[in-house]
Amino acid sequence: MSGLDELERDLQEMVDGLTMNVLNEWAAKILEVARSNVPEDKRDSITLQFQKKEGKRFDIVFHSPEEYVQQARAAIELFLPQMPLTTQQAFQGLLDRM
Repeated sequence: MSGLDELERDLQEMVDGLTMNVLNEWAAKILEVARSNVPEDKRDSITLQFQKKEGKRFDIVFHSPEEYVQQARAAIELFLPQMPLTTQQAFQGLLDRM
C-alpha cells in the first residue's frame, strides 16, 4: 500500500468516524459495559447518545448518577484505543468534561 493510499484510507476513516451511526454505535458499546457494572435496577439511569444539530454539528447527551460516572469513564477508556481518531476525539472531549 502506497503512502497516498494510506493517507486516503486514514482520511476516509476520519470522515466515517463522525457519523451519527458510528458515534451512537460506540455509545451503545460503552453503555453496555458501564451498565454491566452497576446494580440492575440502576442500569437505565446511565444514558449516552449523540444528537445531530444543524449542519455537521452534534451534541453528546450523557446522564448518570454521580456514583456511576466512574463506570462510564472506565468503559469509554476501555474502547478509546479501538475507535477511529475523530471518534476518539469526541469521546475524549466527553471524558474531559466528566
